[in-house]
Amino acid sequence: MDKKHTVYTACAQTGEIFCSTFGGKTVLYATVDETATALAVDHERIVYVGTQSGRIFAVRLDGRIDEVYRGTQRIVGIGIDRDAGLHIAMEDGTLVRVPAKKRLDSQP
Repeated sequence: MDKKHTVYTACAQTGEIFCSTFGGKTVLYATVDETATALAVDHERIVYVGTQSGRIFAVRLDGRIDEVYRGTQRIVGIGIDRDAGLHIAMEDGTLVRVPAKKRLDSQP
């Protein structure tokens, strides 16, 4: 849920990400080309989608989708710290922290 009380959900079979507003309206928000296994949203309302293949995509408000992390295991949980760092839980129980400046979408 984001700061505007919008709830985000994913369809694992289709990769579709939906948002449901506080008023109860549900719309298709984005689609990723993989099986979605975890979702998180940050304070800027960027939705992070973890996938079965170990990748994380950032879905931005303007509709742009960027790959921000690439791992080797299914992602089962995503947390975001106040500095936009990702805390990633893998299928085998491994926890990985990726600082914002180390993400694939960070600028050099």
